[in-house]
Amino acid sequence: MKTFVVTRHQGALDWLIHQGFNFDEHILHLDLAQLNSGDKVVGNLPIPMVADMNAKGVEYWHLAFNVPFELRGVELSADQLEDLGISLVRYRVETY
Repeated sequence: MKTFVVTRHQGALDWLIHQGFNFDEHILHLDLAQLNSGDKVVGNLPIPMVADMNAKGVEYWHLAFNVPFELRGVELSADQLEDLGISLVRYRVETY
């Protein structure tokens, strides 16, 4: 079982490290074929991808925060993310 962090944002990675979050691999892009049941993925990923991961028995933890309009497209630091109330929230998505 592995824990993957999927992000291209250094601030998010820094925030996780500052929180003492342990992970096995940081990747910029996720290929679902590399995942196995029991793995964990942390990131900010599309809902259909999360549903596919969950169907494989993979946990998904979302980097949750609200970005004000004026900061959209801006690379945010770990401190800025903290100020925006970033948190990890586990999601389970099923399709019907």
